[in-house]
Amino acid sequence: MSAQAMKEKMMGEVTGMLGVMLLNLGKETGVWQAMRGGASVTTAKLAETAGLSERYLEELLRASSLHGYLKYTPGTTPESKSWDSGIAVTGDSFALSSEMEEVLFDEDSPNYYGHSLSLPMFFAGAPFEKLIQSFKDDSGVPYALYGKKFPEFVEKSHSKIYQTQIKEWLKNEDLKDLRSVLSKGGVVLDLGCGNGWSSISIAEEFPNTTVHAVDCDETSMEKANLNFAEAVSGNQVKANQIIPHCCFAHEANIPKGSVDLVMLFICLHDMYNPSEVLASAVDMLKPDGCILVLEFTNPDSFPELMSSDSPQKGLTKFCMSVSVLHCLPVCKVGPADTPSQAVGTCFSLNTMKKVAAKG
Repeated sequence: MSAQAMKEKMMGEVTGMLGVMLLNLGKETGVWQAMRGGASVTTAKLAETAGLSERYLEELLRASSLHGYLKYTPGTTPESKSWDSGIAVTGDSFALSSEMEEVLFDEDSPNYYGHSLSLPMFFAGAPFEKLIQSFKDDSGVPYALYGKKFPEFVEKSHSKIYQTQIKEWLKNEDLKDLRSVLSKGGVVLDLGCGNGWSSISIAEEFPNTTVHAVDCDETSMEKANLNFAEAVSGNQVKANQIIPHCCFAHEANIPKGSVDLVMLFICLHDMYNPSEVLASAVDMLKPDGCILVLEFTNPDSFPELMSSDSPQKGLTKFCMSVSVLHCLPVCKVGPADTPSQAVGTCFSLNTMKKVAAKG
């Protein structure tokens, strides 16, 4: 690729990043919500409906139209305003297409992406400044620095997976003995439970089983406790069926050798010492117990990935980017006298075997 082509690629990506910021702005201010239904509106009408500044809306809707997010209908009559717009106002109108509405709002659609749009926003500001320093001194970025809304983002990203797929995973023929144990009444340890939806899902599927929900992040556990209470009041799970622990795995008050299943769902890659975590998990297990680890699929060979055109390349590009900005710096936060295993988001099967063997 020539230098000019590379520059044009970067210009396009920067413009795309700005577009994502516009979409988040419209989402957080309620602009897109106010435009649902497909009707074409002027900035004056939308300002009245949404209770927002018309001048800001004028700039936002024009920019969003240039990005292709809105349908644009030109006006023909010049309008006099109390401000001087950079480009004269002529009564233009704007509409949110049904396709864009589906992408932004329809959570049951396979095309829904409204929630994921906010991900890059969490990586800016204080976490980014700390990350710059981390590159220089090989330190990490505390999870809490990404803000109190980030655990909520993670919750919404993962809760639907847990609510719809855990039951299917446990129907695997290789897990039939485990399923039998849990149906009769077993013990599950959900390590890195986050906001608790994996714990709720397993407790709901196996009402005779006790679930220990463990996470060291206070914000996540505060929300988990609220979710647990709602699940009890909604008769999804039994009272006291889920036992919360806000601590590290080895600090949880759970007898060794008492657990039938340890779950580590989309969290092991964020941990400072995953081998030690797995070793602690093994100590908790009964002789016939098992550990289930869920991570994003990533290849064992980076050279092979770079030379391929498979869909996996796109997923790993996403995972590796998130790893640089969040998961790797988070997993490097820990005791100064013990080096982090620093796995990052791209947890390949070969690396998983290596990490497990060290434990």
